[in-house]
Amino acid sequence: MTVKTFLSALALAVSAAAAHAAPLTLDGGWSSFSASYGKTSSWNTSFEFTLTESALLQVTDTGDNNDMYMVTVASSGTSTDYATSIPVGGYAFSNDPVYTFGSDAFSSLEVLLEAGSYVITGRLNNTAYSAGTGSIQIVSPTTVPLPASGLLLLGAFGGIVALRRKSRA
Repeated sequence: MTVKTFLSALALAVSAAAAHAAPLTLDGGWSSFSASYGKTSSWNTSFEFTLTESALLQVTDTGDNNDMYMVTVASSGTSTDYATSIPVGGYAFSNDPVYTFGSDAFSSLEVLLEAGSYVITGRLNNTAYSAGTGSIQIVSPTTVPLPASGLLLLGAFGGIVALRRKSRA
């Protein structure tokens, strides 16, 4: 076997393995997938990752809208299916997952995952076309700071005290 043949075989083996499972990293950005021809076809890629803390799984349709997906989240021997939302409105096209995730014209899904190891797969659940494309990512949930309730409460008490003093005078 020549070196060229060996390197070609190695490249083919690596690319075939990469087509079956892709790692996702927390806050690593969007990764794309596609569904083969057919209205109930599986994604061309499964996604694997381990979380040490809670995170949000986000999935969105990209390209032509009107694709809806069934997303399977598997962890610790159990799996749960989630359906992406139903797109609203007429025809739209975008390959920007940031835009499509925030748009009602494209189907999307957001699921809170706890710490653990996961394998995410999916299938094209409905489409107006013969194939579909989408994107997936995992992100840290943003903590929403509570309003400055302490200062607000202190201001309210100060106002009450001021009104009571004014009414006594």
